[in-house]
Amino acid sequence: MAQNQAHKIHRWFRILLIVAAYGYLAYALLTFEHYGEFAAHFSHAGWKELLSLALAGLLFPINIMMESEKWRSLLSSIIPISRIEAQRQVYYGFVGALLTPDRLGDYPARASLLPDGVSKMQAIALGFYGSMMLAAVNIAAGIAALLVCGMEIPFMERRPLLWTSAFFLLICAAVCGLLCCKGKWLRKVPQLRPKQLMQVMGLSACRYLVFCLQLYAMLLFTGSGVTSAEALMAIPIYYLVLTLLPALPAADPAMRGGVALMVFGAFTSNLPAVALATIMLWMINNIFPLIIGTYVRENAGLCKKNQ
Repeated sequence: MAQNQAHKIHRWFRILLIVAAYGYLAYALLTFEHYGEFAAHFSHAGWKELLSLALAGLLFPINIMMESEKWRSLLSSIIPISRIEAQRQVYYGFVGALLTPDRLGDYPARASLLPDGVSKMQAIALGFYGSMMLAAVNIAAGIAALLVCGMEIPFMERRPLLWTSAFFLLICAAVCGLLCCKGKWLRKVPQLRPKQLMQVMGLSACRYLVFCLQLYAMLLFTGSGVTSAEALMAIPIYYLVLTLLPALPAADPAMRGGVALMVFGAFTSNLPAVALATIMLWMINNIFPLIIGTYVRENAGLCKKNQ
């Protein structure tokens, strides 16, 4: 009786989650203010611009595949799952992620699809552990880009930038320390083998490269005027700032556009194209998986019990 009640509560919770997700989707689409700019640019886009847009779209499933493999590798410590099941859980994670600050609902939503008997807290802790590895990659690459930018500015003018870089280095050290410490929630993380750690870190780095390529492709599509050399410095700094800022779902697209204007404004005067590129990329990487995540079949999983 208690088990049936728990299943009913879980079912209603997921229904409410999906309804809220579609409410958020409607809000994001209704408040998007650049449909006119997008339509005008799309109608005048040449084959190179359209190819860039296609590249950004084609990199989306590759991004999901990498995150699925990362999630699957992390979960192998507690339960083996198939690649199809890992992708199903990752897609459903977007439903929880886009409804919570800093995407904190991502891993609880994924864990809710795991079979009974599997520790949901361990799965969530493993997910956050993997997320921190991606954050460490973002911070390290962003700091490197900041230092390169500082070297191209005369010494007296780059002092504020160097102080900023030192501040970010301290943050990076704190993140790395948190990854290695035995904090209260990290104790719930099962012991990971060196091979697992290398795989998760490698997949995090590859996902970061995919994000960078997607953004560069969108900058080419919108005709921002940012060169490849400038993008090599600006894109890591952009993702660094996003990593360090707290995110709220309702303000996420606008915040990304604002951060892009601040960072890319040092390299181009075509700021509307930059803002459009970042907001469109957010829609590709969040709206599509949100729609897919709400339609995943709950009984299509191929989870296996520990052998």
